[in-house]
Amino acid sequence: MQLTQKFPLPYRRPIAPMLALYLLLGSAVPAITADVHDVQSLHQLCKKPIETQEFAVCMGFVSGVGETMGVLQFGIRTFPDFGAFSICDAPPHGAMVQAFTDWAEKNPQEWKNPAILGVMTA
Repeated sequence: MQLTQKFPLPYRRPIAPMLALYLLLGSAVPAITADVHDVQSLHQLCKKPIETQEFAVCMGFVSGVGETMGVLQFGIRTFPDFGAFSICDAPPHGAMVQAFTDWAEKNPQEWKNPAILGVMTA
């Protein structure tokens, strides 16, 4: 089979120029090094403005834990011990972040605990 039959004209562009552009643009974006290890560090990220990379890390962390807890809810009948690590609803990700920040502000004594436990508790 010839290349023209397998890939139409728009898909036969040279890869090298696109790769060079990707590398050039990728190096222009500042990298973020967010150290999310405890409730306090995650809370600090969640208090950043919504358009920042720091808030995006917060949103990803909190929503990832929340979505995992939602998935675990489906296995409660088979594994009843998962009940403590599940949620039975699917709240919006923004609501998950708000619930975590509200909980963290009301429980500063928990700030040194692992971030994942803080999100699960909230």
